[in-house]
Formats: sequence, C-alpha cells, structure tokens
Amino acid sequence: MNSKAAVSLATCLESKLQCRSERLEELHMEAAIDAELTLDHSTGITNTDSNSINGDNELDFSNESLKTKPIFDDYTNPNSIKNCLSPFVPSASECLLSFFSLVKLNENDVLLDIGSGDGRVCVVAAKTIGCRTVGLDISPLCIDMATTVARESDLTDECCKFYKVDATIDPDVLLKDTSPLKQMLDSVTVVYLFAFPTLLSKLGPLLKRLKHVRAVATLTYHFDKQHAIFEKKDEVHDIQVYSKIITS
Repeated sequence: MNSKAAVSLATCLESKLQCRSERLEELHMEAAIDAELTLDHSTGITNTDSNSINGDNELDFSNESLKTKPIFDDYTNPNSIKNCLSPFVPSASECLLSFFSLVKLNENDVLLDIGSGDGRVCVVAAKTIGCRTVGLDISPLCIDMATTVARESDLTDECCKFYKVDATIDPDVLLKDTSPLKQMLDSVTVVYLFAFPTLLSKLGPLLKRLKHVRAVATLTYHFDKQHAIFEKKDEVHDIQVYSKIITS
C-alpha cells in the first residue's frame, strides 16, 4: 500500500463527503425513527424460496423480507425500513488507514463492509489497495449515496459494489446456491464492522458461515471473548481484529 496516496485519498474523500454525510446521518436517523413509529413490524420472512435483484443494487430474498405495512394511511417515509439496527456514523479517515494496516489488507483480498453507509471504506480500499470491495446496507439512502460515491471515484461494479440487503436474515438464504450474493460472500477474506451492538450481536450466524475470512475488524463496538477469537487491536483508534467468529 502506498501510505501517502492512501492518506491523501482518505482525507480528501472525508472532506468532500462531509456535508453529504452529515445530511445522510440526519435522513438515516429520521427514517429509522419513522420506521419504529409508523410501520407494522408484524410482517416477516414468509417465502425464502424466491430471490431477485431489483435494479442494480437491491436484493429481495423473499416477498416480505424488506417490506412493511404502514400503520398510518396519512404518513409514510419512503426511506423507512424495518430492522434498521444501527445508525449511520462515518468512519474517520485515520481509522480506515489504521484498519488497512492492522489487517494487512492487500490486492488479493475481498473486503466486505456490513453497514457500509456512504461507501467510503470500500471506495478508499478499492482505490488505494486495489482489492475488490463489497458493501451491504439495509438503508436505500446509504446504498444510493455509496453507489454515487463509487461512480464519482471512477470505480466499476467489479471493483466496488453495494447491495441493499438485510445481513441479519437467515444465512441459509443469503448463501444458498441460487442467491445472487453467494459467490461474492464465499470469496470474502476480510470483514469491516462499524456497527452498534444492536446490529453487531445479530451478525454472528452470517460471519461464521464465511469460509475464507482471515480477519474480522470492529471499530468502537466489539465482540466479547465468548463470541470471537481475538487477535490484535489498535487502542488509539479503538479497532479490534478477530481471526474467527466462534458463536452466534
């Protein structure tokens, strides 16, 4: 990794995205609150035999997996979606660079960012390391922005791709042979997580099923010793790296 190039790109992108990311934080929080106040969460996954890609980035693994029933007929937020378990807070550029160094991210890796937000982790990694990157997020707002940022950075879908998907659903659905995500998830070697415990605690089943992962890195919110094999940490930036997730 060219450290000077990485520092330059990460800091420039952070500055460039500041206003848009601050607005995204507000909209994301508003959508999450509105979802709790106005949506009937009694609907759930009822048909796991169907899956499709809607448009370029949106995955729907069942007829009900990401759908909700409005409680009020006179108010809906089009960005509201159930199971939004973690607010969007962007990772600072210095944290990204520390993460790259700590896990020794290289061009042969496939990086997965769950809760990818505005896409900066994937974009900076793809541009400076040259590895393939994939971001998953349940928020359509985040996916739209991340996709835009990747295109503005001249990254193709082969290098940097984002999908709107609930990563907490049954991994048998995400990883079944007919799943559009199976091949990508099977190739992941490094995972990055900056997620509140509300989301982090539900990712164990999926993380345990990723066959080729050599490192899982968490920022600020971490796994305990009962759920992951700790490897190393960066105390300054509050990053921990695990070699394996052992329980759900």
